[in-house]
Amino acid sequence: MEDFQFYVPTKIVFGEGKRKEVGVEASKLGSKALFVVGPHIKKTGLADDIIKNLQSSKIKVVIFSESKANPTSDIVEKAVAQAQSNGCDFIIGMGGGSPMDLAKITAALVNYKGDIWQYKKETIYTHIKLPLILIPTTSGTGSEVNPYAVITDEKSKTKGGIGNPSMFPNVAIVDPELTYDISQRLTAITGVDALIHSIECLISRLAIPVSDLFAMESLRLNVENLLSAFSDGRNKEARKNMSLSSMYAGISNACTGCAAAHIMSYPLTKYFNIEHGIGVGLMMPVVMKFMFDTNVERFAKISELMGNKEENRTLEQRAKESGNLLKNYLAKVNFPKGLSEFGVKEKDLKMLAIEIVEHPAMFKNLKQMKLEDCIQVFREAL
Repeated sequence: MEDFQFYVPTKIVFGEGKRKEVGVEASKLGSKALFVVGPHIKKTGLADDIIKNLQSSKIKVVIFSESKANPTSDIVEKAVAQAQSNGCDFIIGMGGGSPMDLAKITAALVNYKGDIWQYKKETIYTHIKLPLILIPTTSGTGSEVNPYAVITDEKSKTKGGIGNPSMFPNVAIVDPELTYDISQRLTAITGVDALIHSIECLISRLAIPVSDLFAMESLRLNVENLLSAFSDGRNKEARKNMSLSSMYAGISNACTGCAAAHIMSYPLTKYFNIEHGIGVGLMMPVVMKFMFDTNVERFAKISELMGNKEENRTLEQRAKESGNLLKNYLAKVNFPKGLSEFGVKEKDLKMLAIEIVEHPAMFKNLKQMKLEDCIQVFREAL
């Protein structure tokens, strides 16, 4: 076995009702929080409970609720400015991936002498980021336990990841109760995002034994619980296990980062407004079809974890079937059938492929993709 390093320093507070411990955790980090939430979370009243809990622990709270899906660089600048002008000494982010990513990059930039794109180019981080608590309200991104934030450049409309070890949250409070009332559709989209994270981690060139452990358990939990959570949002056991699945995938992703399916989803969001979870879900089955022969043992294991345990099938047969198994699984949560449903046409494929073929994260793929390969993979996702 090759040597490896594993670094996930985030304190995890997991369990039903654990959001009530936010004041205790916050009091260890500072006295005045910038509380980053999405507009939807603010309307539901979920944020009010957190604010009351913080105030009972003598924590002052400044609310920033301008977060939106696919946060942009101008929103980041506003959040940073609000934290600076109010003298906030730590950050709390609550919601799905977008508010948590916004909170994460805000914490990194408050004490940084430069803008977000200068920060992305840094290799040595001498400034001190603000402490950070993240509270997920969906079971999808795993952002609460990894050091990445996905931000869109407002000028170019280009979506990309920013990440380094200093961006790990200090504390993740994962309370499955916060996911009970999300819609069936959002349950499916976020659950699929977690599923794709686990698969992508397993087929990454950067996979290590520890990341494999978390990714395989995440995949198992997802396959065994997503349909139950989709059918009955108040199924406590299913919701708890989906929260675990998402978190485990996030830990694995902290080791490996994302690769083809995620990178290929970025221009789909940019040009066709395809939601992230849908984009990665539509791309992953065809990416698997393209790559399964690079490591049949690993793809066969994915096939097994997804329910294909037929002993009369060879390893290669099970590996080859993994992409179709995933596609059939997605159909059970009423997933879209292809990119064409969103207006993507043959004439768009080269443009999409050119945008991602040289993305740095594409090197993590087990099989390297040339321009024509990318075009063909997009084509098969139509």
